[in-house]
Amino acid sequence: MKLRLVKASNQYRNQISDMLDEWNATGEKIIPYAIERNIIVGAVNIRHYLNESLLLNGGHIGDGVRPSERRKGVATKMIALACWIELA
Repeated sequence: MKLRLVKASNQYRNQISDMLDEWNATGEKIIPYAIERNIIVGAVNIRHYLNESLLLNGGHIGDGVRPSERRKGVATKMIALACWIELA
């Protein structure tokens, strides 16, 4: 699988909207964007500082994958890319 990590921008507005529509249709809580086959498949964020809530229930890395793209290794790849970018 080829996955590319990009910064969200207006260029991806329609793809992000499409992903959120799919996510909302499942009734699941939406959790933090990567690109595969030119669609937005998920989101990952690195939190450098944690508030009280994130200390208890979150952590330094947040990720979420569009329901139709789960179980394909997307989250693992997104986290690896996000950590590499943070270290670079």
